[in-house]
Amino acid sequence: MSAIRKKYSRGSPSTDNGTGNSQKMDFCLEAVQRGDAERVRDLLKDVCAVDWQDEHGYGLLFHAVFRKQFLIADLLLAAGADIDLCDPHGWTPLFWAAFNGHTEVATFLLKHGANPNLPTHEGDSPLLLAAYKGYAEIVRLLLAGGARWDAVGPDGRNALWVARAKGHVEIVTLLEACSSTGAPSAGAH
Repeated sequence: MSAIRKKYSRGSPSTDNGTGNSQKMDFCLEAVQRGDAERVRDLLKDVCAVDWQDEHGYGLLFHAVFRKQFLIADLLLAAGADIDLCDPHGWTPLFWAAFNGHTEVATFLLKHGANPNLPTHEGDSPLLLAAYKGYAEIVRLLLAGGARWDAVGPDGRNALWVARAKGHVEIVTLLEACSSTGAPSAGAH
């Protein structure tokens, strides 16, 4: 478990993804961060590349949802933003929501079609991480959104094993219920 602890104790990714940081996209990012829906709407018409990523690999949608600017996020999604756009480590906005225990953000993303089974480049899933961190409400949301309760991470361990190892009794109970009821192991995604 020390490998998981070490891996998930790091801060934000800092790998430059080579997308550049042009002035016009800075205007888009600033409007998203401020929650200026009218400005974002105007910029999306001819200036903003909807899936542009900043120097850390975070997309405009990521910035919107983590500021709980859900109106802006809706505008970006309507313009074609990829809800599962990954950062350089393969972390989607849903994975980041699971990492940080952001229930409201996870709810929004799942409601709008985020894939709860999309693994990182290392093979971890949002459910595995939520089980590791003890976020029972996130686990509930992910399971309701179609997360595979029996999916294994790169070390061959599943979320139930991780929850047991960490002593997260409520999560163990949730996952055991999936296992004992014969709930489908594959989500809709």
